[in-house]
Amino acid sequence: MKHRGTVVEGGDREYLLIEGGFNAENRAVTVLCRPGDDRFPQDADTSPVTWLDQGDWYPIARWNPSRLDFRDKAYEEGRELVELVLERYERTRPEPEPAAWAIETDTGLGGALVETVPMGLSAWVFDDEERASEAREDGRVVPIHGLGQFFTHLVRQGYAGALWNQLQPVFFCIDGAGDLQFMRIGQGEGGETLNMECLDERDAFHDYEGEGELELLDNRDACDQRMVEELGKVPLVGWPDDGALWCLGPVEDEPAVILSENDGLRHVLLFVTREWADEYAEEHKEQSGEELIPYEVAASGLVPLLTRPEMAECVVHVDPGRHRAASGVVWSDGTRVVLDSFSGFWALDDTGFTPIEVADAIDDAIDDDGAGD
Repeated sequence: MKHRGTVVEGGDREYLLIEGGFNAENRAVTVLCRPGDDRFPQDADTSPVTWLDQGDWYPIARWNPSRLDFRDKAYEEGRELVELVLERYERTRPEPEPAAWAIETDTGLGGALVETVPMGLSAWVFDDEERASEAREDGRVVPIHGLGQFFTHLVRQGYAGALWNQLQPVFFCIDGAGDLQFMRIGQGEGGETLNMECLDERDAFHDYEGEGELELLDNRDACDQRMVEELGKVPLVGWPDDGALWCLGPVEDEPAVILSENDGLRHVLLFVTREWADEYAEEHKEQSGEELIPYEVAASGLVPLLTRPEMAECVVHVDPGRHRAASGVVWSDGTRVVLDSFSGFWALDDTGFTPIEVADAIDDAIDDDGAGD
């Protein structure tokens, strides 16, 4: 999302200053010049930045509370001018009031895994400082002066979305121009409908009436990395201690192969709890009329299950449709089970999970010892 910049005169030239950062501690200001400004000459290969309806500009410097950096060493000659422009900007810039509050922790920002934002962690955002303080278990409450900048920061840090007052999900989207947009979902009047709101240039939410097509941002790699940093290198959240799963089939010990209408792929489903297996079976019966029954599959029975003839060319999902931290894909090479989850690839045997690269190294070492014998 682009916020409108401020044009400041410096001598007989104009300069555009764009705020970045969401509060005073991480605030930054980008300074840009007009094309043709001989004080900051541009290479022929450098393309200008078109900023909203304010025309074309070239970035020349970036300021933060501790330093002023120039895009090109040659631009250092214009330091006095840039400092003058920044000083004029600061004199006229109104002191912003907090628009919201967040919780800053040692590893990032306070948040949670929620099913409504299934691709990763959601950061908490509060419209009241007291409410944020009550939710804080560790860390500290920090003000947010720019919501758009804050949500953009969350995207860069690998958060999948936000949770407003721990209730309303805020989704990160892309518009037709490729710019970030932020949509908040809440219950409408009477609680029977959904109310969709988009953040505007003034950092205010307004009703979304379908103007402009929006798509959910696909930021999977960054979201996975953020979850690993917050949750640790674990194979799957919620994996049962005994490794036993639940499968669905028309009868016990016979997995159902479901053909997807969307992608034409053949799917087999596994669940970490009986409750989730029952829930999916009920939904499946309502949609297709086909009745499936859950049956337990012990950890020792996963390889025989995954290598059955009817499983060939099947995608075997663990907890499909649930949060990415709790779901994954499994297969077997005939001797072990391999899990693909948010934290990477894992090998599963009777002793539990091992990162696939460690398991492969152990196998190679055993093969080498055998060859030596």
